[in-house]
Amino acid sequence: MEALFIGENVAVDERLKNVISRFYYVDAHEIDNSVSYHYPPSLEMMIIFSFGSPIHCSFGESEILDHSLEKIAVIGPLRKIMNYEIAVGSEFLVLPFIYDGFYRFFSLSIEGMSEGKLSEKEVATYNSTLEKIWKALSELSTNKERVDWMSNYLITHLNPSSTGALPLLDAIPSLDTAFNPVKVIAHDHAVSERTIQKRFRKYTGYSPKELMRFLRFKQVITYISGKELKEVDWFDVIYKFGYHDQSHLNKDFKYYTGTSPAKFAGLNLQRNFCFHPEGR
Repeated sequence: MEALFIGENVAVDERLKNVISRFYYVDAHEIDNSVSYHYPPSLEMMIIFSFGSPIHCSFGESEILDHSLEKIAVIGPLRKIMNYEIAVGSEFLVLPFIYDGFYRFFSLSIEGMSEGKLSEKEVATYNSTLEKIWKALSELSTNKERVDWMSNYLITHLNPSSTGALPLLDAIPSLDTAFNPVKVIAHDHAVSERTIQKRFRKYTGYSPKELMRFLRFKQVITYISGKELKEVDWFDVIYKFGYHDQSHLNKDFKYYTGTSPAKFAGLNLQRNFCFHPEGR
């Protein structure tokens, strides 16, 4: 049985194309029953502003929705599948940031945030900003108004990318998972491989190896998206995307989704898997 799709994606202003992938909002005041979905892993940060019933969720293999998202939720990097339930009366706006967009917006250090080393002043400013945004959005009556307000706010308050991050950010969209990204970027920008390795962790929050593993997996789920289970040749997937064998492929599916390739394909076909192939 297909799940009811009740969300809507909104394209971003051209000035925000390297900041967030899109706006996504849900208004579930007219549904009769709660609807369950799954959201795939993502290395980027995501903010959810909720204005209605709480969103209940869990992560990985857990089927118990033991987390409750109310008002404001900041999620990421999401290394496991997120299972969530949209209840009757849910209403929320999602900002899926890309690259260093989240950190440019909040003027935060990626290293400081990922290692829990933000100063008290940084934490206070960060929390205050989120509360201020939520309050302004909650006073608007339509999601279109919220998207317009949020677009203008982002454009006005964005900071430039760090100079050291630019070679990485410029290279990421065109990286080929068949090649070593450290060698490619180091060669293109005439710096040492060690420098690139250090900058990856500093400016993205993850290692080149983790990025390439993740990008390859996203290519796999893009490839099988919308296909009937019987149409998927898993041996072809293994060969096409450079996996060693079936066990290697199974390991990535287990790591990122908590389930097997076949079960994931079934969830995706039922359309209760919230997947946006253009995102990273």
